[in-house]
Amino acid sequence: MLHLVTLGRLALLRPDGTAWRIVAVQPKRLALLAYLAVAAPGALARRDTLRALFWPDLGDDEARRALRQALHHLRRVLDPDAIVVRGAELAGLRADSVSCDATALRDALRSGRARDALALWRGEFLDGFYVTDVAAELEEWVALERTRLREDALAAACEAAEDAERAGAPVDAADFARRAVELAPDDERGVRRYIALLDRLGDRGAALRAHAELVARLRREYDAAPSLETEALAARLREPCPAAASTLAPAEPAVPRAAAAVAAASVAAAPIGAHAAIATPAFAEVPPAAPIRQHRLPRWAAAAAVVATAALIVARPRAPLVAVGAIENETGAASQEVSQLPSLVTTELARTARLRVLGRQRLAELARRLATGADSIAFAATAAREAGAGELVEGTLYRRMSGYRLDLRRVELPSGVVRAVASAEGDDAFDVVRRASAALAAGSPSAARADLTALPAFLDWPRWRIEP
Repeated sequence: MLHLVTLGRLALLRPDGTAWRIVAVQPKRLALLAYLAVAAPGALARRDTLRALFWPDLGDDEARRALRQALHHLRRVLDPDAIVVRGAELAGLRADSVSCDATALRDALRSGRARDALALWRGEFLDGFYVTDVAAELEEWVALERTRLREDALAAACEAAEDAERAGAPVDAADFARRAVELAPDDERGVRRYIALLDRLGDRGAALRAHAELVARLRREYDAAPSLETEALAARLREPCPAAASTLAPAEPAVPRAAAAVAAASVAAAPIGAHAAIATPAFAEVPPAAPIRQHRLPRWAAAAAVVATAALIVARPRAPLVAVGAIENETGAASQEVSQLPSLVTTELARTARLRVLGRQRLAELARRLATGADSIAFAATAAREAGAGELVEGTLYRRMSGYRLDLRRVELPSGVVRAVASAEGDDAFDVVRRASAALAAGSPSAARADLTALPAFLDWPRWRIEP
């Protein structure tokens, strides 16, 4: 069986791993093979769709002849039964005629084999793909698949890291977390997880380098700084180790100058609503001595600083967690790009800092467990609530004279109240999704008050308690 490589440079390989030379010199035919293998593995595509995608500039007769020749060539190279034809309108690739790394990655991820799925990722989908005289819709399909497969690889890396942690293999967990950071370098939660795993391994230098790389990237790409949680974790790493502190001053208790950092790190790690109050630390009485006492803050000042910092942490609004459900198709025609719209909206919303977005892979897993469809209107809300999302994004795509109109809505769960709406029109489906998603995220309601129930009890103050 031949093997089709789509993750990285597009190629068709023999079983011994060498390139199949005859197809390699026919880029459009190889691209056609990749489309049949990935777009609908084991299914049949309409010939008029294939003609429109690969030979948009030819007349009907010329396009039919070109498609017929391409399918004949693939049948001769692969196997006489590899290309399945049904009547004059349908054609496809038999599922067992060619193995494909992209479909194998998705199959491994669905079956819970995260490590196997991650091992198949060798680069972007159709990296460097360029074929002349093809339709813009084909390029859009490539971009959509590129985004979806990168998300699948990221999900595999995160799942593999979690499995390694549960198995007590911190070295493997750190390696998989590093792969996740490489796939999503802007995801601060992933970077924090990687830093924490490196710290557990005792490699503080590497952990601080990872933090420095994140800081530089955010400043370079977005002119922004990391979140308070990330900075608190880095501050804790810069604290001297207990052994070093005892060597320098064996009788001196630590001044709580990192209490705010510890508080912020605890907020990031603890479950929401775990505790409703804050407890204060008891400070040890130190015998009067030495000039070091002159530099120590009074006990009440240190406590006040911790209270003020904790209040700032709590008051910082937490971005809503949303899930993208169904996008209804009112264009009157089935389209590959329409079926990819939920994934594209998920990606565009995740680019903003105003929302936290549930990944499509997680939503699909919950939908399978609930025996529902992640893209079905009736059951998407059920899967979203199961994942802890407070809102569901749904939408409708319409056909207009100028192209498309996309309406998006953010619906509160479980009340069903519409919190925000956004629309965009244009002849470029990607641009329409991008503008509608950005407008929807910009409509995020801000938190009206601080919620002290979201703050865990990270200190033990016996003298008083702060109630919400």
